Amino acid sequence: MKISLMEQVETLESVVTSHRSYVSVCERYAEQGKFDLEVLADTKKRLPFMEACLATMKWLLKNEEKIKKALQK
Repeated sequence: MKISLMEQVETLESVVTSHRSYVSVCERYAEQGKFDLEVLADTKKRLPFMEACLATMKWLLKNEEKIKKALQK
């Protein structure tokens, strides 16, 4: 199964958006003492890595044709 770069970016955007929402929910529960702070810290720690992956994928998508042309040479 071939998955296009655009589909990968769209999926990753959705995942990152969901993770941001999850972090917000976890923070609210943690403020109420209903969520483990270590789990919250781990959850928050993952977000910048996910955002970096998304930024890389978007860059690849934006430069896809240039990359393909460069590889043909």
